[in-house]
Amino acid sequence: MNWRERVENNVILFILGFLVTGFISGITAYEFLQQVTDQQPLITFAGEPDIESVIESSDIPMYFADNEEFKIRYCNEAFLSFYRLEKSAVIGKTIWDFVEHLSQFVPKNERNHFMDEQLKLQKLAKDTKLPHAEAFMVIDNRDSPVTRYRHFYDVWIHIDKVYAKNEPIGIFGIIRPVAISRTN
Repeated sequence: MNWRERVENNVILFILGFLVTGFISGITAYEFLQQVTDQQPLITFAGEPDIESVIESSDIPMYFADNEEFKIRYCNEAFLSFYRLEKSAVIGKTIWDFVEHLSQFVPKNERNHFMDEQLKLQKLAKDTKLPHAEAFMVIDNRDSPVTRYRHFYDVWIHIDKVYAKNEPIGIFGIIRPVAISRTN
């Protein structure tokens, strides 16, 4: 990736971060990604958006899954660190394959709610008419190995469908952890 592509990707991530956190209104992250994929020729790879380079250059936990079986094609180090996973355990697996893994980090009294929310999110992601879905969960990473994500978190997951030439090519997931104080 040359310097121009890296700068463009960083600008895209900066704007995307403001969209996800709500600092910019009037356009959704989905609409922004749609505009980027339709209008930015430098962010293409083999005829589809080069989402991999956007994800890899981000410090926000992110992933991209295909549109057929929701198999994860790309994820970044922040995603792997937050969920305590190795890349080999994620790439090629469906996003639902590791829900069980995630449930072990949800406080016991909230696990049933977590699983219900994950099922709802799965149904929303499969709905071809719905461009955006969100879920909320609590993750306890206090006993995590030494990483920057060693804390208790409220987590928002944003899933946006990504299109190329008006055809869905997959889903783009952004995980937004917010550290919270909690004793239980």
